[in-house]
Amino acid sequence: MQVLFAINTIHRFTYFESMIRALCNRGHEVNVVHYGSNLPGGSDAAAVRAERELPGLSIGEAQRRTGIWRKLLFAAREVRSYSSYAGRSDQDPFYIARQQRYLPRPIKKLVEWVRPIRHLFALRPVQWALQLFERMAPADGAILRHLKETSPDVVIAAPALMRFSEEIDYIKAARSMCIPTAIPVFSWDALTTKGLIHIAPDLALVWNESHAEEAVRIHGLQESGTVVVGSLFLDKWFDDSRPVMDEADFRHSVGLSPTEPYILYLGSTVNIAPDESWLIQDLATGLDESCDSRLSSIAILARPHGSHQAPFEKIDHPRVRSWTRDELLPDSPEGFAAFAAAIEHAVAVIGVNTTAMVDSVIAGKPVITAQIGEFQTTNASRAVHYRHIIEAGVYETANNVADCLHIIARLYDEGDQKSELRRSFVERFIRPHGIDIAAGEVAAQAIELAAKGVSPGEVQQTIYREFDEPM
Repeated sequence: MQVLFAINTIHRFTYFESMIRALCNRGHEVNVVHYGSNLPGGSDAAAVRAERELPGLSIGEAQRRTGIWRKLLFAAREVRSYSSYAGRSDQDPFYIARQQRYLPRPIKKLVEWVRPIRHLFALRPVQWALQLFERMAPADGAILRHLKETSPDVVIAAPALMRFSEEIDYIKAARSMCIPTAIPVFSWDALTTKGLIHIAPDLALVWNESHAEEAVRIHGLQESGTVVVGSLFLDKWFDDSRPVMDEADFRHSVGLSPTEPYILYLGSTVNIAPDESWLIQDLATGLDESCDSRLSSIAILARPHGSHQAPFEKIDHPRVRSWTRDELLPDSPEGFAAFAAAIEHAVAVIGVNTTAMVDSVIAGKPVITAQIGEFQTTNASRAVHYRHIIEAGVYETANNVADCLHIIARLYDEGDQKSELRRSFVERFIRPHGIDIAAGEVAAQAIELAAKGVSPGEVQQTIYREFDEPM
């Protein structure tokens, strides 16, 4: 089977690596085409390593849409994404304001000057008109020629909903040629905080039932073509062959003494938390002033988000070790081993709202969400994807520094009270077909079925029968 996978940047290869490896290991040829390496601090190391290890994998450049249709479609897609946000009542205003900034300048100015106009975008007729324009726009000639030359049996595109997600045009071209298509969801927040999926694929490969509902309700995808596979990105946590970093080596590498206890602070993206340095220093001061000797001996290992490290560089407190890094994501074996070691040996993990906290849940570590100060009333706490976690009850919630200290003391006194809730959450949200069943393998099987001409509804049912029904 020939698979063509169009991805917006090679730096996001690691998000889909488990699926790509599963396809190659099943004997298929996978041609990954991309639009460059454009994530600040990103790395193509995972892609280079995989291409070296997998004989069936090739990596090249994607074709770009050119001409007048490019500008018109990109503008229309931004407007349509804004229209979707304008019609939602469950999302934090931060996201509609961000999408408003992406509007074509004349429309953005009109929305800013005549505020009632924004309500027009939420109307169904406006959304239908924008969707009709997308359907009328022809597939790109260069991409059509590329598909004719390579003759793939199936075309995959991802993330396919970011700003300037040119890879969606591969889905458009493939559908015009009756080639089966699929879009895998790349992150836990993608369906609620990014743009729309403007061209419906035959299959949407989602993490869980919550994603499936969002794919239908927000993006207008067909329920029958929405296939729950689990989290491709988080498959790495269940790989027993991954390298492990010795605790002593890890502690030395980040400036921790061999025996001092520490809490791991995980930084969020700039959109969630523009500056967390004050919060980390307040936590450090709280530990300094604690009368509990167990707390007063704890260090803080502050690990910023890979794309937002500058605020952590200004932290100046003897209790805090700032762990800045060159890697945007821990997508090298060494980087991931260090990340896993940081979580494993911590007393607890603290953060505002970041995927690394979900990593910590999978790793079995108590997680405290710091809804403190400004983070109580921003998208940090009101985003839809965050509420999925809160409603699952897997985090401890601290509304001030004293709460944080009390929770840590309780962990010492009473032990971990949420381990069962975390396990249940992982089974439902991360690996819904079973802890031992890799999302990459489920996705690969769904793609194989689609390439054979099996209808989306039957693919969905076959995956259910194969992985979910009792033996």
